[in-house]
Amino acid sequence: MALLICLAGGVFGPSGDGFNLQPEWYWDHPQHHHNTVISRAEGAKIVQNPTVALLHNGDLVVAFAHNNYVSDAVVTDASIEWSVSHDGGGRWERGQPVASAFAGVPDNCPRRAAQSCGGTRLAVFSYGWENSADTPEKRKELADQGYYLFTPEEGNAAGVVSIIHRAWMSRSRDGGQTWERSDIALPARMPHLACYGDIIALRDGTFVQPMWGRFDLKKEPKYVSSLVLRSEDDGEHWEIRTAAKAKDLDFNETSITQAANGDLVALMRTSGQRELWTAVSPDGGRTWSEPRDSTLRGSTPYLVTSADGLVVAVYARRQRTPGGGGFERTGMYACVSRDNGQRWDAEHQVALVGAGTEFVDGYPSAVALPDGSVYAVYGVDGASAIGGTRFHPLRAEFGR
Repeated sequence: MALLICLAGGVFGPSGDGFNLQPEWYWDHPQHHHNTVISRAEGAKIVQNPTVALLHNGDLVVAFAHNNYVSDAVVTDASIEWSVSHDGGGRWERGQPVASAFAGVPDNCPRRAAQSCGGTRLAVFSYGWENSADTPEKRKELADQGYYLFTPEEGNAAGVVSIIHRAWMSRSRDGGQTWERSDIALPARMPHLACYGDIIALRDGTFVQPMWGRFDLKKEPKYVSSLVLRSEDDGEHWEIRTAAKAKDLDFNETSITQAANGDLVALMRTSGQRELWTAVSPDGGRTWSEPRDSTLRGSTPYLVTSADGLVVAVYARRQRTPGGGGFERTGMYACVSRDNGQRWDAEHQVALVGAGTEFVDGYPSAVALPDGSVYAVYGVDGASAIGGTRFHPLRAEFGR
């Protein structure tokens, strides 16, 4: 698929500091799941938002953020770090990025570019939270403009009020040698939006980026919708289509993949971080089926289509909440669909990593490997480590 060939081979090499993590095996059956700790945070920092890519030369590359976390809107000392594996994910070492690796990586959210059949490489980002001092005057000013306000009462940093509503893209027309950055002229004013996960390039050249947000806070005062941003002309023009919305349920963080039959499959985080819902588009993201409960349990999903044509979901069960609402055991999970996303084998939700009762950051990324296996990366150990798992969705534990 196009999203697997977005990076040029040979763009990473080991750094001069001799850094080389030894693999740590923390899965009960390593013959089935090859798990490795890729990197650990330093001091009180966290590591998060990993993105994995497969290079033309067969190397795997992971980019992730390393920062001090204050709130979703406020991080400090943010940097992007890179690791490379030359053996399919068994061993990792620090790598050095070049301009063609990831498109316009911002400070705290690395993104993988997708490549269209015409050769254009493109990645889409939201601007992130735009922060202001939390004063009554600023709250009124922003509220009068119709923005959704992320306030300390909702978990923001003390003294900070934030909005998120804009998007931009990074695009290359010369194989990733040079990149141009530009704002995306959204077709509708969005008082609340964020991009999630990686853009994909469809077989017809259309770019599709998953998002979530709201068009009108007066009509949609509480619940956000799952959206996709589409371009059929290499990013010159964009349209927003709604993948899922409801009057009593959030559909927010969404991942999409193109199934073997050409359909787009979406998997969406919902209110409460327990139920993952799904929808399917037969026409490249223009229209979507009614959303339905996938019967998968977790949040922060990521979808990938394997070389064998299976739609594979990777997701987190993030936390245990006394009294209900969470999970008795947390960890990273995977499940498969064998019919292009129409049904999921929910009886076989496989724990790639069991974390007991600790908080799991999740936010996975995954790539399909030529042998039919999948390599997934994610945040674990209370967001203090980036882990990676290589697994094969045709194994018996996935229901085969």
